[in-house]
Amino acid sequence: MLIYFDNDVASMLTRKDNPQENEAAESLVSLHCNGKIRVCCSRQSHREMERAGKDSVKSLVDGIGSLELVDNDHEVLGFHVQSDYLGGFVACPLVNDVVDGPVYGSLRRLGLKHDDAMHFMYAVYKKCRVFVTVDKHFLGRAKSLKEIEPEIEVMKPSEMVARLKQQGLL
Repeated sequence: MLIYFDNDVASMLTRKDNPQENEAAESLVSLHCNGKIRVCCSRQSHREMERAGKDSVKSLVDGIGSLELVDNDHEVLGFHVQSDYLGGFVACPLVNDVVDGPVYGSLRRLGLKHDDAMHFMYAVYKKCRVFVTVDKHFLGRAKSLKEIEPEIEVMKPSEMVARLKQQGLL
């Protein structure tokens, strides 16, 4: 089973500002490190963490160091190339981070902000089965998100831990 950690859960591993959910998230990371489940996040988490204060970035990024990253999380559209008469040149890739335009568009129309839509889109792209979050924007839209992507369930870390206990994995 592949689980996606939203940035709020990934950041919680360092911040420890929600004891019950933080303990559950740490349990999920432990299961991941022991090979019982797979937990991933995307570079979108890194981009958001870089916006935190300079003193916080390293500890936030270190907190998700053991998680898988969504691979192929961008699309190269082409290159812009400039050359000069002496043979020098510069090549700049043109990259799009939106890997699934229709899903991203549906999420934006649902009212999710750009960063939130990117996280859920990456979870869909990676074929995750569970999107773990404590963000009320996701939790309050769980049914609508299920209509966009029926294969993904949105839940809190504590709910995921309870499910794994029922399945005998914890």
